[in-house]
Amino acid sequence: MTPHPLARAGRIAWLATLLLILACSPAFAVAAAQDTVPPPPPARDSLLYIRDVIVGRVECPVCPPRVCPDQPVLVTVRGQFPNACYRLRSLSVAPNRGLFPMVVADVVFVGCSNDCSILPVGFEASVELPSEVPGDHQFALREQARLCPDTTVVSSDLGRLVTYNVLPDCGTPPPPIPPDSLVRTFVRLAISPEHPCAGDSVTLQLLTNGCPPCVHLKSFGTIDADTGSYVGVIEWTPQCLNIRCAPESLAASLGRLAQGSFHVIAPMIVHVLGTPNPDSTITFVLPFEFQVGPPGCVVQPGPCVVREMESNVPSAQCALTLPPGGSGDVPLYYSSELAMAGVQGVIEVPPPFALRDLRVANGLTGVHLSRQRAVGGWRWLVFTDPGVTLAPGPHQHLLDATIGAYSPSPAGTSAFMTATITLAAGTDGEALPLCNRETLAIVAVRLCISGEPGTCDVNHDGRLDVRDLVRMAACLRHDLVDTTRACVDCDSSGVFDINDIYCCAVNILRGSPVPPDSVHQDGGVAVGLGPVWASGDDRIVHVHVSGANALSAAMLRLDYPADRWRADIRITLDATTRPVDVDWYPLLDLQDPGHVHLGGIRLGDSGANEFDVEIFMVSTAPALPGDQLVVVGADLAGRDGSVLTPRDPLPALSLTAPAPPGPGPGPLPPTTLALSAPRPNPFTTSTSFEVDLPNSAPIDLAVHDLAGRRVATIASGVYPAGRRVFDWDGAGMRGGIYYVRLRVNGQVLSTRVALLKNAH
Repeated sequence: MTPHPLARAGRIAWLATLLLILACSPAFAVAAAQDTVPPPPPARDSLLYIRDVIVGRVECPVCPPRVCPDQPVLVTVRGQFPNACYRLRSLSVAPNRGLFPMVVADVVFVGCSNDCSILPVGFEASVELPSEVPGDHQFALREQARLCPDTTVVSSDLGRLVTYNVLPDCGTPPPPIPPDSLVRTFVRLAISPEHPCAGDSVTLQLLTNGCPPCVHLKSFGTIDADTGSYVGVIEWTPQCLNIRCAPESLAASLGRLAQGSFHVIAPMIVHVLGTPNPDSTITFVLPFEFQVGPPGCVVQPGPCVVREMESNVPSAQCALTLPPGGSGDVPLYYSSELAMAGVQGVIEVPPPFALRDLRVANGLTGVHLSRQRAVGGWRWLVFTDPGVTLAPGPHQHLLDATIGAYSPSPAGTSAFMTATITLAAGTDGEALPLCNRETLAIVAVRLCISGEPGTCDVNHDGRLDVRDLVRMAACLRHDLVDTTRACVDCDSSGVFDINDIYCCAVNILRGSPVPPDSVHQDGGVAVGLGPVWASGDDRIVHVHVSGANALSAAMLRLDYPADRWRADIRITLDATTRPVDVDWYPLLDLQDPGHVHLGGIRLGDSGANEFDVEIFMVSTAPALPGDQLVVVGADLAGRDGSVLTPRDPLPALSLTAPAPPGPGPGPLPPTTLALSAPRPNPFTTSTSFEVDLPNSAPIDLAVHDLAGRRVATIASGVYPAGRRVFDWDGAGMRGGIYYVRLRVNGQVLSTRVALLKNAH
C-alpha cells in the first residue's frame, strides 16, 4: 500500500508503540480517569510541518519573546508545507480537561483533485492560552493531518510537549527601536512576468521605489533556513543625499508555477549606517500576493507545436530511478497539431544527474539528430529527409535520453530534467507557432536516486552550493556538537568523515552557481591562470586564487575543447609559495568532458594568501589556434559565510601559445629544513613527502590523527644531508584528516593530508 503522503516512514508504528507505553504508565491512568488522552512526551522533531514554536510576545524588533503574568500566553507556530496543496486549516485550543492545555494544528491535504506545484509554502499562525502564574508551565502541541477526499478523518496525529516560563514581573518593557515608517516605503515586491500563466518560470523581484536617498539593496534570496522566507538585506544611511538617481533591483527565482494564488512573506533587514551603534537595524515584513493562470493569460490561437516535451510518466512520479553511479534511458515525447520537417531544442539535466547520450527513437526512418553539449545538458536539432515529416499528434516518441547519476550521490535525491522545443519548422522551412501545454501541472521529468532520502543541503535553502560545504567542513572538528545537523552521512557509512564532504562536494561542484543576488564583488580576491609550462604537446597550468586568506571555501568552473584536450588534475598545494602546513583540502571533479570543476575547503589557518592547483592539459588531437582554458565561474565563500566573486574579469589562457619547458627537479642543495606538502592530496592508496635536510641529523617523521595520537611512523633515524622522498601507505587506515609531523633537533614542521576511502 502506498504510504500516506502526510506521514513519514515509521511515524505510525512509533505512535502505536508510544501509546502502548503510555497506557501502562501512571500518567495515563490519571488522564483516563479524567476522560482525556495525554500528550506524547517531548520529542525532537516530532512534528511533520511545524518547525518553530514561539511562546510569548515580541515587544520590539530585536527583543526576545517573553510571557508576563496576568496576560494571555501567545503561542505562534511557523513551518513549511511541501506545496500549496497542504493547508493549515486552523490553530486552536482544544477544550480538554487533561494534565496540560492542548494546542491543535489542523492540517489538510487537498491535492486529490488539484495539481500541486513543487514550490514549498511557508505558514504562520497564532493562538492565545489563558494567563498563568509565574514559573515554568507546559502545554501539548498536537499536529493532526487529514487527507482528501474524506477530510473528516484524522490520518496522522503527532505531538510534543512545549515548556515555557512566565516571568515574575515584566516591569517596564524595553524601549523599542523607533519604528521608522520611512524605511517601509523604500522597497516593494513584484514578479516577472507581471501576469504569469501556468507553467511559466516566475521570478520574485525586490525593487526600490524610485530612488530613495542613500539606500542600497544588499541581497535578496531564500536564506532563512527555518521558514524558507525570501529575506532582503538593505543598507540605509540617514541624513544623506544621493548625487544621482539609480533605481536598484534584485531577483530570486520561484521556478515554474502551477495555476493558483500565491502568498509571499519577505522579511526585510535594514542596516542603518552612520550611527554610533554598529548593530543598529530596523526590521519589517513585506507581504505580497499574486495570481498564476487565468485570467490574464493569452491562449495561442490556431494549431501549434507544444514547447514542453514529456516522458511517459507524470512529473510527480520518478520517470527514472538510478543507484549512485548508474545510468538508464528516458523516452521523450512531443505533442504537435502540425507536421514538422525540423525541430530544435534544449535538454537541461541538473546535478546529481548528467545527460550521457541522446538518440532518435527506434522506428523513425529518414530522421536525423545533431547535438552539442551545453552547460547542464545538450542543445539538439532533428531534421528529416525530403518528403519525410514528423507526424502531428499528442505524445509522439521522438528522442531517447541516457541519464547517468553521479557517484557518489546522496540517497533519495531527486531533480527535474526539462526538455524544451525552441524552434519548429514546416516542410517549406517556415517557422511553426509554439505554444505552452494546456495543463496546470508542471511539465518536467523527475529523476531519482534510489535509497532513503538524504540531503547535502545542510543550510536548508533549497540549493546545493559552496555555503553548504562551508557548514559541513566545521563538522571535521572532533569536539563539535552538531546542533545544526550539518554533519550529513552522505555515503551511508554510519559515521561522518572526510568522505562525506567529498560525497556532497561531487554534487555541489557540478551544481548551478550561487544566485547572483547573494554574491558580492570583492577586489581583494582574484582568480589567475599561470604560469604555464610545456611538456611535449601537453601543458601544465597553475590555477590559483589570490586573497585566499579571507576565504573559507572556493569553487571554480573551467571549460576547454573536449574534442582535442583532456584535463588530468593532480592536486598539489605548492609548498614553495606557502608555509609548509597545508590550509586547504582540495576537491575535484573531472568526469564531465570539456569541463573542470575544482574547489577547496579551508581546514587550517597558517596565513597563506593563495590557493594553488596544478592542471595537466593532455593533448588528444591536433590543437587549433583558438584553443583555450577558460574560467567560466567562481564562487568564493568568505569567512563570514558570504559569497564573493572577483571584481576583475575571469581569466582565459591559450593552450597553443609557446610555453617554456616544465621545471626539472633542480640540483640545488637544501639550505633550510623543509617538509613538502603531500603529493597527491587527497589520496586513496599512498602519498609522498619530500624532506630537505641541510645537515645530517636524526629525524622522526610520523603520522598523527586529529586527536594527536601517533598512528604510523614513516621514518626514524639519522639521515644524511640532502633531499629525500618518503612514502606513506594508508592501507588499513580509516579515511579522514591526518597530520604528518617532522621533528629534527627540536624543530617541528607539520602538514595535513586527507585519506579517502571508497570515494569512487
